Amino acid sequence: MADVSTTPSDELDANVAARNAPTEGADDELLADIPPDDASEGAFAGYVRSRRVRWFVGGTLALGVIAALWGGSWYEDYLRKKARRGMKPEYADPPAAVSAEDRVMHWDSGAARLGLSKDPPGVNLIVLPDRELRLAEGYESAQISVRVEDGRTVKLRVLTGRIDVTRTDK
Repeated sequence: MADVSTTPSDELDANVAARNAPTEGADDELLADIPPDDASEGAFAGYVRSRRVRWFVGGTLALGVIAALWGGSWYEDYLRKKARRGMKPEYADPPAAVSAEDRVMHWDSGAARLGLSKDPPGVNLIVLPDRELRLAEGYESAQISVRVEDGRTVKLRVLTGRIDVTRTDK
């Protein structure tokens, strides 16, 4: 049998070459000079350097929100003006000359949904037993719901537009 020693030995086998450490040295691997600013800024260096990008992204988002709010406000005003203008009827033949007396409607009893219009041939005055209804200044048309019972207006509700009411009770 071969001589097997169980005690550790400091001698190397002649067939095995000495192996160097992966860094090939010891103290000579340390840095003699500290590198310029990059390595000594610490853990927040990236955060500090991205400040301009964060300001750009935040500013762009803020401007986008402001533009969206302004656009929404403008569109809401546009829709209100469009609704206020209302739809004007288009006639194949232009309406003949209509006098102011021909554009008056008398309503004595019952419930109805009535309309007022600035342009002929629409009605510009509605006469109820106890009041007169006219289109308010600056409006093209209006619609009202009215109920008259026993010579008295029981219900008057403006559905669209605006009207001026003149009481005619005696």
